[in-house]
Amino acid sequence: MNLSVDYNKRIYGLDVYRAIAIILVVQEHGSFMLKGTFLHNFPWIRLIDGVELFFVLSGFLIGSILIKIIHNNNYKLSSNNIFTFWKRRWFRTLPNYYLILIVNIILVKYSIINGDIDQFNYKFFLFLQNFS
Repeated sequence: MNLSVDYNKRIYGLDVYRAIAIILVVQEHGSFMLKGTFLHNFPWIRLIDGVELFFVLSGFLIGSILIKIIHNNNYKLSSNNIFTFWKRRWFRTLPNYYLILIVNIILVKYSIINGDIDQFNYKFFLFLQNFS
């Protein structure tokens, strides 16, 4: 397995952007730990949510992948190219989604964390939870 990184192709601005997004997410998730400390009353400037930054970054990166696919196929986007693109995206995200979903169901079912087990149903496995 080749783990070398071609640093000539990296866009360092995106790395800085990703670092800022990570800091904002960690700061937001860790803010409950600041209660009772001198930082609790610190005037945090709430500019933008780190998750929103990740959505922008994802849109940029996915858009650039689509542009490369179109460019490499003489500016033609076939259904086969679209299917291959979506297949790669789904195989990258679905295993993590289902792992976290199943772990959450187990944690709630065995009362390790508080929650309503009746809210977990087939709709989450088929991405239909927003249709009810």
